[in-house]
Amino acid sequence: MVSTDDAPVTVRLLRAPVALWAESEIYYSDMMREFEIVLIASREPGGIRLPPALVEVMEQLTGRFASARATPRPERDAAEAAGAEFVDVVYQVPRSAGADVGELGRLLIEADEMARSSRLLTLTASPQTWAFNRWYVEEFVRQAAGGQPRPWPEAAGEAIDPS
Repeated sequence: MVSTDDAPVTVRLLRAPVALWAESEIYYSDMMREFEIVLIASREPGGIRLPPALVEVMEQLTGRFASARATPRPERDAAEAAGAEFVDVVYQVPRSAGADVGELGRLLIEADEMARSSRLLTLTASPQTWAFNRWYVEEFVRQAAGGQPRPWPEAAGEAIDPS
């Protein structure tokens, strides 16, 4: 018997903006590379000293959530190759993925705060990238909890709140 937390759920990203999704992935890949380099340097004898809270965020993002970066996105890639503006993507994930993606979102907010306060070389994400990431995380969290999918707001003619 499958536990309730591991029961599969369908998460639909409706009318996801292809170019903005790709931009978001590039941004976070750059940030994760910087984290990996900084963590290696901090472990060297006489290496840089980092605040424990910063190390925790970096280790979580480069360790526990590293596979999120490597997840294939064939529908998004095909849409990008075809020059499509939007794409619908369907995931089958364990219900617990909602909590995991929520935690990933929290860590990314902390990481961006580090960039915003000039503690990183990586610059802060653009307002549009932040809006996309917030929507992406909220879709996983809400749908894993049984909510209905909502399309990317701009695709539905709604204004985006980049804050």
